[in-house]
Amino acid sequence: MSEAKEAIALFSGGKDSSYALARADEEFGVETVVTVEAREASKMYHVPAVELTSLIAEAGCKEHAVYTEDDDEMEPLAEAFADLEPDVVSVGAVASEYQRSRVETVAEEFGVEVYAPLWGVDPEEGLRRVVDEFEVVITAVAADGLDASWLGRTVDESAVDELLALRDEKGVHPMGEGGEFETLAVAGPHMEGSLELDWEKDWDGVRGSLRVVEATVR
Repeated sequence: MSEAKEAIALFSGGKDSSYALARADEEFGVETVVTVEAREASKMYHVPAVELTSLIAEAGCKEHAVYTEDDDEMEPLAEAFADLEPDVVSVGAVASEYQRSRVETVAEEFGVEVYAPLWGVDPEEGLRRVVDEFEVVITAVAADGLDASWLGRTVDESAVDELLALRDEKGVHPMGEGGEFETLAVAGPHMEGSLELDWEKDWDGVRGSLRVVEATVR
């Protein structure tokens, strides 16, 4: 572990922020994860079910701080930095300059280092890194080629191969960076045990999502 720094993790429960949390925990030790309860139309934040991130944080022995996004999408980050006074924040940014630049702008104001271990990584390599360590479930789809059968599917090697084929055929980003799909990491080095879910599928013929009915850590 490097020289002691107070680290927090920006955490949605998705695969990318879970990977970043695990790497930051190894590098710095993370005591608190921060979830932004986002608006449905948010460009900045994944739209998580806060109760699921709370369960995962508890299973990872982390404090959990929740902030709500309103008209100013950067205000929750500023509040978190002011409240928690971290030296480092981990983020799951992969290729979104929109997300990364805004986090960096606020972080610079507070003298916080941004730690983004997936930033600039080849999408195929990044996806394989994640699924090698984490059990990842697809929770929403919104792209040609991703139908209702993908909802609730575990991203295993077979799914990776299919996503890569969809990249070549239809331009789907393998990491879902274009909003093609969203995920939840239900097991991995960021937590003890695994998150077991009961869900129902909401599908409108073009896009859809999982509606979680019950969630338990086992």
